[in-house]
Amino acid sequence: MSLVSRDNLWTYVSSYGSLSAGRENEDQVIFPYVTVDKIHDGYGITGPRTLVRLENNTLWEPLCPSVECHLYRKRTLSKTALSNRIQFSEIINDGSLSFEYSWEPAGRYGLARRVSIKNHCSVTRKLRVLDGVANIMPPRIDSRLQASCSTLADAYKQNELLPNSRMAVYSTASGITDRPFPMENLYANCVWSYGLPEAKVTLATNAPESMMQSATVNPCTLSRGQRGAYWLDANIEIEAGETRDWLLVLDCQLDAAELVKRSKHLDSNPELAKASIDVAIIKNEEELRDILAGADAFQESKDRVNQIHHTANVLFNSMRGGVFLKNYKIDGEDLQSQIRSANPKLYGSHEESLSKFRGWMAYEECRGQIEALDDCDLLRLFLEYLPITFSRRHGDPSRPWNKFMIRTHDDSGDPILAYQGNWRDIFQNWEALCISYPNFLEHVVVKFLNTSTMDGYNPYRIFNGSFDWEEVDPDDPFSGIGYWGDHQIIYLLRLLEALKAHNPSVLDKWLNDTLFVSANVPYRIKPLEDIFNNPRSTIIFDGELSTTLRLRAQKQGYDELLLKDASDKTYKSGLIEKLLVPALVKLSNFIPGGGIWMNTERPEWNDANNALVGNGLSMVTTGYLLRYVRFCRSWWSQLDDTHTLDMSSAVVDF
Repeated sequence: MSLVSRDNLWTYVSSYGSLSAGRENEDQVIFPYVTVDKIHDGYGITGPRTLVRLENNTLWEPLCPSVECHLYRKRTLSKTALSNRIQFSEIINDGSLSFEYSWEPAGRYGLARRVSIKNHCSVTRKLRVLDGVANIMPPRIDSRLQASCSTLADAYKQNELLPNSRMAVYSTASGITDRPFPMENLYANCVWSYGLPEAKVTLATNAPESMMQSATVNPCTLSRGQRGAYWLDANIEIEAGETRDWLLVLDCQLDAAELVKRSKHLDSNPELAKASIDVAIIKNEEELRDILAGADAFQESKDRVNQIHHTANVLFNSMRGGVFLKNYKIDGEDLQSQIRSANPKLYGSHEESLSKFRGWMAYEECRGQIEALDDCDLLRLFLEYLPITFSRRHGDPSRPWNKFMIRTHDDSGDPILAYQGNWRDIFQNWEALCISYPNFLEHVVVKFLNTSTMDGYNPYRIFNGSFDWEEVDPDDPFSGIGYWGDHQIIYLLRLLEALKAHNPSVLDKWLNDTLFVSANVPYRIKPLEDIFNNPRSTIIFDGELSTTLRLRAQKQGYDELLLKDASDKTYKSGLIEKLLVPALVKLSNFIPGGGIWMNTERPEWNDANNALVGNGLSMVTTGYLLRYVRFCRSWWSQLDDTHTLDMSSAVVDF
């Protein structure tokens, strides 16, 4: 289960209770980032655990997945409609006690775990409780190091309970290296708790084993060379009908200054700190709700289950594709930054005018000022601009080869505009998002076309301004190159249909506007005879061009990743050419009576052989190609004599 946060906190929780969590990416972790099978296997090793010794010396371990644990009458696992709270609960077999805990995002405090035990008896209960979390990671141990050298990483671990504090810090004694020079690790992860004032905090990794043996738990405040743990050990009394509750908050990647500030804030006035954490949890939910409301995530109908499904669909759609932060407003400084990153020379020629773009501007005002500058390249970059937040690249523990990155706020805590995603994923999500924001359809279509290639395909992934392609890693069996063949017809057609329905005149105007460019992905399709000789090897990767493109983009802006003409200027075309090329490419691979031949080493996600092979015949794309051709013919046949359709001689010959 994914626990959703408004900020960069990510958490994947097993129904057994073990979990993986961290911030921003898989290398900034609170608990280790591992594949989903290992998360499920992690109970008692990674994550929470609770042991309760009853008055008759019986040991109750709530929510233990072992079949040997039979002391429960009922267990419940629940999640909010926003997926921002996951709760586990259990009632003991005689119904006298109930236990529950939940995970929630707590904003700047990190990940919060609320725990409670309720006495349903008419008499006071005296219990011994051990509750906490195991395998807390220090910072700067990335996923590769954890996967291949976890024993070595354990040897460097250093866990310390701060003096006169409920805060424990987790770090490494030094940076992990085999080279002969000193390397400090100046960051730490932390855990702090509130509640159970009678409890002692211990960092002993073997505390659960001691509890199970009715032995005294080691009052450890400093450990080295061992995995991080945080346990509350207490003898408590719970009055009839009373509930005892407590709270843990966990965070990662704190520098020394933030660590000192955090510990002073939390320990100087624990009650006030607890209230502040509660406020942060509520604020995180309110901001998440506001974001989803902008994408029309909430419906009212008689079918409550259908409403929840709709909210969940919009939630995960928004996590992938993002949402528009301020409706149709444009962030002037962010727009400037993107233009500057794309083409510093172009920005310099308009710097005086663009520097006046400040704060959040009304869309019409911003676009009007851009159009008044009468520069086609500037208008192109404006139309490629999407003020999106909350997006994160595809990736989770079931697909460990898909690395993710979650950037939602800057160092000051202010929301930032950023998106990234695999081509297939992000345009699917934007199609749905633009039902709520149809005026941004123009921008999505321009972004789609201007990051498409001259040979009718698309790059692998796109970011705020740029795009990326795959390269072969001989050591990674999941790496590879090739074009996904269906996207340029199916996804483009659906976006064009939506834009024409919303604003029919825009597409007519664009037919000969030189707003359109092509991505220079360093793949080259092999000549026909070579493909006949080996239909499973159809793409040439130009490694030299790939290196050149990346270096030029780094120095001169990401417009350098665009296709150039013979004079080294960006090749431009009208809309007619950009729409004809992908259709012609598919027609050139059409086998009558069969379908569209997939000849670019990648499968077609929308076909029956989904993700199984990268060759064969596609019927889904064939059907959409027919719909695409009908759409274009119907549209172009209605044009009057004022529209002259210009295209290059190469496309005419094609």
